[in-house]
Amino acid sequence: MMLFVASLFAADEAAFVNRLENDVASGKITRGQSIAYQLLAVRDPNALPQKYRTSAPGFTRSGTALLIEARRMWPTLTSAEQELLAPYFERPSKDKLPESLTSPKGLFKIHYAANGKDATDSAFVRQIAETFDHVYDVEINQLGYQPPPSDFDVDGPEYDVYVHNISDYGYTNYDQPVPDTPWQDYTSFIEMDNDFTQTPTKGLDGMHVTAAHEFFHMVQIGYRSYQTPELNSVFLYESCSVWMEDVVYNDVNDYYNYLPYFFSHLSDPYNENSGTHMYGLSIFNHMLEQKYGRNIIRRIWEEFRDHETYQAIDNALVAYGTNLSNELADFSIWNIFTGAHADTVNFYKEGSFYPDAKADKTSEFTNTLTISGNSQPLATNYQKIVPTASGDFVVRPTFEEPFDWIYSIVIFPFEGAGEYTMGGGNSLKSLKNVRSLSEIWVMPTLSKWPQSDYGEKSKSFQFFVDRGNAPQMDNKILSIVPNPYKPLYHDDVEIRFRLAKQSQDVVLNILTEQGKSVKRIEIGKRPDGDNKAVWDGRNENGDLVTSGIYLFYLDDDGTIIGSGKIAVIH
Repeated sequence: MMLFVASLFAADEAAFVNRLENDVASGKITRGQSIAYQLLAVRDPNALPQKYRTSAPGFTRSGTALLIEARRMWPTLTSAEQELLAPYFERPSKDKLPESLTSPKGLFKIHYAANGKDATDSAFVRQIAETFDHVYDVEINQLGYQPPPSDFDVDGPEYDVYVHNISDYGYTNYDQPVPDTPWQDYTSFIEMDNDFTQTPTKGLDGMHVTAAHEFFHMVQIGYRSYQTPELNSVFLYESCSVWMEDVVYNDVNDYYNYLPYFFSHLSDPYNENSGTHMYGLSIFNHMLEQKYGRNIIRRIWEEFRDHETYQAIDNALVAYGTNLSNELADFSIWNIFTGAHADTVNFYKEGSFYPDAKADKTSEFTNTLTISGNSQPLATNYQKIVPTASGDFVVRPTFEEPFDWIYSIVIFPFEGAGEYTMGGGNSLKSLKNVRSLSEIWVMPTLSKWPQSDYGEKSKSFQFFVDRGNAPQMDNKILSIVPNPYKPLYHDDVEIRFRLAKQSQDVVLNILTEQGKSVKRIEIGKRPDGDNKAVWDGRNENGDLVTSGIYLFYLDDDGTIIGSGKIAVIH
């Protein structure tokens, strides 16, 4: 029933947004008006223009993201649009919420009204105050995150929470930049619903997860504000805040509400911000937590303070012996072991409550099969194939720009437990003793990071599946591109290499021609097949190297698996 209700609210919100988008496209309203109407649907749907009032969703989950988008667009808006949106950046007035209660530990001030449409029961307010104290203790004292910055005594020294009647669980509004820190942090305040009667998770449970979610937004904004990354990073903020809900209140499971949409859009890119995809993406963090422990998410936020989104995530993962490309490919495997195929020992602990994975295409074959398609950067395509006769099969991929791809294969035999493997680029895979009517999932992931928020070109893939076995591969460096490397003209150097088997601890070592160490780059876990490493032409101190000949060698846990050389020319 929870998942059914979640599907309804997601569909209602999507229909409302689509209607606004159509009116923007036809010139009936501006982009700024569209955002204002979506925010009005959160604050007071009855105040919407009549033409939108009837289609407004009864509940939405987009308040924070809309506020951020409005701030991002602010310099480009007309004065009329700015006037329309300005009230949404302001704190609710004392006339609207005249009462307040300080939490038992003195950390939070809860602002509320005792009467009117925004009225909140005083006992519920006390529970809100106690909840935020508990959330602070878990997220700051137990998990070790940095406390959010103080808001310069606006409405007192406490963190401010404004409780009133909205069509959302809650949202976080960032307020002022903090001038005394070297990073891009902001003060913030929280607004949340007054009774949680129309949210999918209701009452105290709804309030609990909202407190955990929104306070973690305050923490995040203390590391880096939404607005400052070069690329749209809303997906990182939201997926981590939904994950935090389940860390603080493990028994509530409000995040289940987002999984029907997520599992029906598995081929959307990792960084997708539309629909409720970024909320369902919280399970990526659940996967990382199960594999590496909870501290890995904090490491991502510590890296994000000084690096752009994908570099920050990758840096944190490399510190744990892995990388973003490998984890996205592994994520596709975890997403198959859900629902009827759940394995709660080796994969998601709560995977039996998740929906079944939905394939982009299902194909049957006897002897040979060709499947093809396209993927956007950081996206995975889910192909399911079913052999109608038993035997050994070989999978032969052909990728556009093969060194940017990893593919995963999961086999569910007609009887027995599932098996899985992973390959890099155009490497071949043998599938032995596959019984007829087994499920074979083939999932290519374009692991290349997007360079912008718009116009990213998708890349093509093709798989040939036929009877037989793949030949043995050798370890070797295939190419170094460009060579010679000219730092004034080229961004990075790509070292393209092939592995005969999956490697757990790949390291790229760069030396001068005389053998002096220049830089050591931890690459971490890599699948067998085609892979690549990237060098930016700098030494351990971050300085560009001088012109000359440089040597590369790759090792896996101390064993050399390939070597090469490059000329650097300034």
